[in-house]
Amino acid sequence: MFKPSILILIVAALVSLMGFKAYNQISLFPAELSHWVISFVLLFIISNIFIWSVASKLKSTQI
Repeated sequence: MFKPSILILIVAALVSLMGFKAYNQISLFPAELSHWVISFVLLFIISNIFIWSVASKLKSTQI
């Protein structure tokens, strides 16, 4: 079962990645900045998924 927050996070990640691809095509930002932003977003998503899995494990052990 997915929580709505995870679905919102996935949709936001997809939208932001599409936005970064569009920015790269327009070449509004330098390539280094866009790569840094994409890596930061991916790190944010991975850390959120890790925190959510740890929290769900803690909840299941408490119950």
